[in-house]
Order: sequence, then C-alpha cells, then structure tokens
Amino acid sequence: MSAPVTTMKKVCFKCGTEVTGKPRIKDEEGRYYCVPCGQAEEMQRMHVKAGICEVCGESFSKSQLMLIGGKQLCTRCRKTKFMDTTGAREARRHFINTIKSWFGR
Repeated sequence: MSAPVTTMKKVCFKCGTEVTGKPRIKDEEGRYYCVPCGQAEEMQRMHVKAGICEVCGESFSKSQLMLIGGKQLCTRCRKTKFMDTTGAREARRHFINTIKSWFGR
C-alpha cells in the first residue's frame, strides 16, 4: 500500500494568486511570488541595495532614504508625497491667531 500523495498549493506572497504549476519566483526565505510580483520585489531590493529613491530615481546614501509603504523614498519625495500643505497652512494660521488673541490683537 502506498502513502497518499498530497500536493501543496503555492500562493504568491504579495498578491495571493495561486502559482502552483505556473511560472513563479521563490525568494531566499522560501516565499513564492507570481512573475510580475517577483520582478517588482527584485527591483525594489535592487533599489534598496543601490540607494535609489523609487520615486525620483536619484541616488542617495542609505541614511537619506526611508522605507515607506514598501517604497524607498528620499526626503524631498517624502515631503512632496505626504505633506498636506492646506492642513499645515490652516493649522499655522489658527496657531498665530490664537497667540494674537492672547495679546488682544
């Protein structure tokens, strides 16, 4: 009598697509990726190693880059992408008006 054969499903770590029997990429930690996700992951790893901002494409030292939302960003791109200028401007105006009101102006 032979042991039952079980097949383990292989699922893309990033998007959840089943990749059993399909072209796939396996990383050094044993996780499977579909080809598009695997290529994107490899590109991201290359950018991290090279010190390249994934938004503007410029090269920086590793201390000048920060990983946010899965992307490595330089200071300028972080400020551009995440700065809420209208909210900051309104908060600053409110703060100044509050200070002025303390002095009766």
